[in-house]
Amino acid sequence: DSLQDVAKLSPGTFAYFKRANMAAVDGVFAPSTFVQMTVSESHGITRSGLEAIGKLKIGKGSIKEIDLIFVVPLHTNLQLQRITNGDSILPVVRQWKLELHMA
Repeated sequence: DSLQDVAKLSPGTFAYFKRANMAAVDGVFAPSTFVQMTVSESHGITRSGLEAIGKLKIGKGSIKEIDLIFVVPLHTNLQLQRITNGDSILPVVRQWKLELHMA
């Protein structure tokens, strides 16, 4: 139920964070694909959340690159979110948008 628990997951396992106020993400496909669900066309990414991900210890090292998937309703005009990466703690973030048909 916390980011530290990601290190305990087997690769490919999906975990949804129960805490509604989890910084930056809602879930993870272990170890380094994170999911954010939103209905908004703009969804900021908190620097503190990314820093926490960057500090995670997975195996022998920390996470250097992550995939961040925004899950949105079909035809949502969500643009890639700006992230300043001037700090070496922050991982490299590749952003994706997954549009779902909401019945």
